[in-house]
Amino acid sequence: MKTIIGLRWWIIGLVCLGTIVNYLSRNALGVMAPELMKLMHMSTQQTRTWSAPSRSVTPSCSRSAVSSST
Repeated sequence: MKTIIGLRWWIIGLVCLGTIVNYLSRNALGVMAPELMKLMHMSTQQTRTWSAPSRSVTPSCSRSAVSSST
């Protein structure tokens, strides 16, 4: 099997790149949100229900991990 020179640094670089892209896209979406709401005719309530599932994934996973370990 062929080894890749500096594989650890490639992985670290890709994780850093993914983090930067995630940060920039979240900031861009925050700036564009008012205009997107107008364009898509969405109310504030619809926006909250649209973005709620992404926020609720982490707490439910951490609760299930804690409860299963005890």
